[in-house]
Amino acid sequence: MEAPKDEEQLRQRLRELEAENQQCGQEVVHLRLMNQRWAELAGTDKLADLPNKSSFLRALSPQEIQHAQTSGEPMGWVLLSGDNLGPINETRGRDAGNPVLRVLAEFLRSVLKGEEPLGHIDGNYFAVVV
Repeated sequence: MEAPKDEEQLRQRLRELEAENQQCGQEVVHLRLMNQRWAELAGTDKLADLPNKSSFLRALSPQEIQHAQTSGEPMGWVLLSGDNLGPINETRGRDAGNPVLRVLAEFLRSVLKGEEPLGHIDGNYFAVVV
């Protein structure tokens, strides 16, 4: 027995909608990935390759505060400053000072081993949540 024409049209329309829905789902996944990438770019200090001041203070720190409140564990911040980076920039220029800052950021990352959030706050200042 053959399905009425209206029923066949409904099946065809359903297939079209399912295909459109699948395509929309793929676009949503793509847009989420793009948004995540843009957020990473906007929240990363390019020189130190660490979260920048805004990202550290508006995203990482509140997460850590919430975690501390939930777990009941104490927390705090450590502000670190690379000594004598100013004179390096003044006497030799940023072309000499920037690599020193990068090496300092790498050193801090290696010491912390990714266990504590680290951010490049400004200039020669770094912050760690402990």
